[in-house]
Amino acid sequence: MINDCVEAFFAELGVPFEEIHKTAGVPTAQIETRFTAPSRHGDELLLSLEIIRVGRSSLGLEIDAQARGEPRFSSASTLVYINETGRATSWPDTLKTAFSPYLRSTT
Repeated sequence: MINDCVEAFFAELGVPFEEIHKTAGVPTAQIETRFTAPSRHGDELLLSLEIIRVGRSSLGLEIDAQARGEPRFSSASTLVYINETGRATSWPDTLKTAFSPYLRSTT
């Protein structure tokens, strides 16, 4: 569910994972999820994604889920952009620019 949200986000940016994975990758290096209320089969969850940090090769994300306006879980994760040999490498400038509108404001 969380990874589907991340993949949908990259697709919305115009860079679907299918394209990235032809020459690079974006594995999750760290993830922590806190469940605040149970969800049941059939509950419709609304997930929101916000970028909390853009590093040279990393991306910090926060994903929150709600059902009927009630918080269900919050997840913090770090993605890493890697090249075809699996080494961390800088995000392409086009992606860094595309991330900007989704970066959490610190003010």
